[in-house]
Amino acid sequence: MNDDSSLLEWLLQIGTGSIVDTLQTTDKEGFTVLQAACRVGSTDIVDLVTSERVIDNIILTKLISETSLGGDTALHVSLKCDYPLILHKLLKGVEREDRIRLMTLRDSEGRTSEEITSTDTVKYRLAAAVLKCKSNTLTPRAHY
Repeated sequence: MNDDSSLLEWLLQIGTGSIVDTLQTTDKEGFTVLQAACRVGSTDIVDLVTSERVIDNIILTKLISETSLGGDTALHVSLKCDYPLILHKLLKGVEREDRIRLMTLRDSEGRTSEEITSTDTVKYRLAAAVLKCKSNTLTPRAHY
């Protein structure tokens, strides 16, 4: 466990409200701890928040479905920031029926998680591949 997840665990233990209240607290952008962890790809914090010893399936589903001020759920954030492992970790702790419902939630642009994956991630990966190809062609080759 890294320092971030240790700090979060400590905050959950000493929080003045319930664990759920602490996890639902938002920053100025409306991000919960879970959404913030999804934004930066912190698998340790996602693992801690989604563990059964912290919250149950009903609360986890509620936390995942909460939206930021920008209208994004934790799933949307993980996909837009290109963290598919985070998406997997979020959904593995949720029952099948809830998983299906969560995947159909729409972001502020009206897109489901599947639609985000088919647009943003593909565009990002394509752009990264193009840039990599362009930079490789501009790199002088050593002559042997």
